[in-house]
Amino acid sequence: MLFFYIVCANASTSVSARIGNNGYRELTKANLQEAVNNQFGNGKVIVEDEMAPISMYYWFAEIENATYYDVTKLSPERAYNMEDLFFESSTNAPGNVVVVGIENWDTSNVAYMKRAFESFGGTRYDTGEREVSLNLSGWDTSGAYDMDYIFNAPNITELTLGSKFIFADNYDIDAYFFDHYYYNNKIWYNKTTLEEYASPAFFPYGTTATYGLKNG
Repeated sequence: MLFFYIVCANASTSVSARIGNNGYRELTKANLQEAVNNQFGNGKVIVEDEMAPISMYYWFAEIENATYYDVTKLSPERAYNMEDLFFESSTNAPGNVVVVGIENWDTSNVAYMKRAFESFGGTRYDTGEREVSLNLSGWDTSGAYDMDYIFNAPNITELTLGSKFIFADNYDIDAYFFDHYYYNNKIWYNKTTLEEYASPAFFPYGTTATYGLKNG
């Protein structure tokens, strides 16, 4: 058996939730949610064992109070499905949200990424209550053909995309993102060059860059 460890930031106790070798997150969803949401006010989710599951559907979804995820030892190199990966996670987190290790993931075989980060950190009614920074600089999305609403999350305020990050449908890139300009009068900008973008459709895809938000 393989293990997740869910630990409290301010306590010496820990709770472990077992995940079988087939790696299906649904089998332990209730255990993970109960450990983080009910027992710990400021939870951490740490993958302690090397894991390469065949599906990562819904793995971290709806873990409301977690502020820290360490997924360094988790690899999607064999996975075909990452739908709803962080769907509505950390929606009640007491502070900003950190994800460690996700930048090095081999996602070249993943076909389904729909809603992978949708409402991560909160819905549009929680805008500004916390910030989520995602570094996806190592992601290769050339094999993905369903990425709808992948970044539809108002509290994702910093996003790093690498040279191999491309969208499955380049004709409607705006549909992948939360509409910050409409709801919050904010626009994306390149944090190195300071170039501003009226829409994520104008990001210079095929290069590695970190984007942030500013008032429009």
